[in-house]
Amino acid sequence: MGVFQGIEFTGSFMGAPVGGLLAATFGFKFVFTIAAGILILAVIIMVVSKELKEATSLEVTQAQRGVRNGTWKDSLKAMQDYVFVVVCLTGFIRMFAMMGVFSTILPLYLSIRLGFDVATIGILMGTRSIGMSVANFLAGRVARIAGKPGVFVSSLLLTAITIIGMLFFPSFEAQAFLFLIGGMGVGVLMPLLPVTIAEVINPSIRGTAIGFFRTSFAVGAIIAPILLTWISTTWGMEICFYLVAFLLLFNAFFSYTLRGRID
Repeated sequence: MGVFQGIEFTGSFMGAPVGGLLAATFGFKFVFTIAAGILILAVIIMVVSKELKEATSLEVTQAQRGVRNGTWKDSLKAMQDYVFVVVCLTGFIRMFAMMGVFSTILPLYLSIRLGFDVATIGILMGTRSIGMSVANFLAGRVARIAGKPGVFVSSLLLTAITIIGMLFFPSFEAQAFLFLIGGMGVGVLMPLLPVTIAEVINPSIRGTAIGFFRTSFAVGAIIAPILLTWISTTWGMEICFYLVAFLLLFNAFFSYTLRGRID
């Protein structure tokens, strides 16, 4: 899981600075056209891939599962598990921070408050992706050494500190360092969340549980930009940073209570 997501964010690292430079040179419309073309090419590859069709066929997935399908009653009962609830909360707040601050408010802050141009912001986003990619590759090893609860808490604390630090260190070099560290804080947690769900939930309802977990991601991604943009307009951008940092610290407390419940 960590290797897969590490590869995914390597693409993010390459795309952010390249996209920023292309936007500064050719305009935003050109970047959107190139991105759309890449996505269409990816869809075509997925559709024509015989290996992907075979690996994801109903017969293969049922054979790999080797267990009966659980009922909705089983699923609802399992979703009352404390570990499951905390992991879903962590996923929600992590995505709230990523989409609300890193992807919405922070680019505006860098442009309006600090005066960075589009290309510079793209480089910073690429730096964050480097941190995320490296942390994804190392997540499994770190979790074996420190334990998942320790990684959860460290990741959330590091992300909160990074978000606050961005308000006090305006230079490009300092921002690049904070983006790198912040990316590592977010990245080390990403592969561990679905793995934890898979470990604590019965295999018969694992698909439903993962779906509910991913829904918590989506809810955070939808709510955060809308809410934080309104807060930014009403009370100022800085309030958004402090609010999200508080939510991360709040989440870190509950993650700490997972000690003894998961490895």
